[in-house]
Amino acid sequence: MTSRHQRVTGHFRARGAAAIVVLALAGCGGGDTSGGAGTPAPSSGTAAFCSAAVEFDDAASAGPDVDEATATPEQVQAAVKKFATELEASLAAVEQQAPEAVKADVGTVARLYRQAAATGDAATLQSPELDTAEQNIDTYMLQECGYEKIDVTATEYDFQGLPASIKAGTIAITLTNQGRELHEVAVLQLKEGVTQPLAEILNLPEQQATGMLTEVATTFAEPGRTDTLFVPLTPGRYGAVCSVPQGTTSADTPGTGPPHFTLGMVREFSVA
Repeated sequence: MTSRHQRVTGHFRARGAAAIVVLALAGCGGGDTSGGAGTPAPSSGTAAFCSAAVEFDDAASAGPDVDEATATPEQVQAAVKKFATELEASLAAVEQQAPEAVKADVGTVARLYRQAAATGDAATLQSPELDTAEQNIDTYMLQECGYEKIDVTATEYDFQGLPASIKAGTIAITLTNQGRELHEVAVLQLKEGVTQPLAEILNLPEQQATGMLTEVATTFAEPGRTDTLFVPLTPGRYGAVCSVPQGTTSADTPGTGPPHFTLGMVREFSVA
């Protein structure tokens, strides 16, 4: 349940064909090792919470639909209000199913999201209080939900740990950034019938590329930080891309260089 993945980070949206990547996937690069093993199946009550949290995570990872680089403060405020308001139903479901171990953390997340819905204050969704609560929920889910775990390490300009093939279902991708720049994991699915390599598609005109790819989910981590993304995957071809501009050291200091995927940070994997 990590809504911070794409929180108000529209200024990282790449131009041209890469625009669909929106904060591309995990730290960039790639390994061919198999995915990590999951934990034993959770109880029915825990499973209900895990399912609700993954649904919230999936919805929240899209982030507010705004480009902070060009939007006015009023436009950012309106986008944050709309984004947080639209998450209310899935947020309420998580609250209803929350186990005692994370009930206080879920309460914190719910309170801050409702505050953002009421005020449109983007800082609410970037607060250390929210980050801590979400990390506590992540830790619980990694231990109790039984999802397959994949640990990805990001550096300049490579990542290790992403397997060449993954079993269909919900997976937990934990991104650890050991580099000096911000890195991200944007999971893209290549649409049925598409045969071109992902790297080739990213060089196409935007309209053509967007017809070939579907954004699935995104997580990012600043240098020295870790973040976890829970994402349901169905069979098909997928890509892992890093579209953060070269030179970006934090979410507040975007670089001016080319997207990381142009430096080789793009990989494909299959889900079966």
